[in-house]
Amino acid sequence: MDLAHFGLVPHNSATIPPGRKFGRLTVVAVGKPPNTYRYTAVCMCECGSEPITVRVDGLTSGGVVSCGCYHREVSRTHGLSKHPLYQVWRHMRMRCENPDDAAYPNYGGRGITVCKRWQKVENFVADMEAGYAPGLEIDRIDNDGDYKPSNCRWATPSENSDNRRSGHRITFNGKTQSIRRWAKETGISYGTLWERIAIWGWDAGRAFTTPPLSNEERMRKARRARWGDHLPT
Repeated sequence: MDLAHFGLVPHNSATIPPGRKFGRLTVVAVGKPPNTYRYTAVCMCECGSEPITVRVDGLTSGGVVSCGCYHREVSRTHGLSKHPLYQVWRHMRMRCENPDDAAYPNYGGRGITVCKRWQKVENFVADMEAGYAPGLEIDRIDNDGDYKPSNCRWATPSENSDNRRSGHRITFNGKTQSIRRWAKETGISYGTLWERIAIWGWDAGRAFTTPPLSNEERMRKARRARWGDHLPT
């Protein structure tokens, strides 16, 4: 391809090789405007339009996914680009489908997908608008499952965080949830439960059914640990 036609000088990019896809765009070549450090990709769009030039950071950030046809279609077909759930839907798809999205390794990179029905934002809004409120986040009930109506709900940021893989999840009486949620259910503090399980090695049954020490009991335990048999009678 004649990069000079686009006002570019050739540049070999190991990170953005020809043939790589970003949304509807396929990279044909990478170059630079003369006397700059800005890398620009020449791309072909799936819609068959003329080649376009796109800044490489626009591609890798997910900000540019087509020659403009995608946004025209979105605006023309559903008019939901200003809906509060539109960005939720967009970011959900980005972390599942764009390898250059920072969250991709924890989603698309481990096989999490967006169901066929939710490829259209109007279906996503129809299924998830009920129960939504500002400040809530979309949460997958099964953290290893896909984004689909039967596996998604709205949750607060703390609830969503509890459901992530990094949360310490414990099974007791056939129920699996985070220590934080067990703390709310048992009335025993999170710190106490975590210490019993992670530090003392207690099993779930003992940790969740043993009442916490009273303040007086904790003080006596600490004093005895420090003074041993020298405590006054």
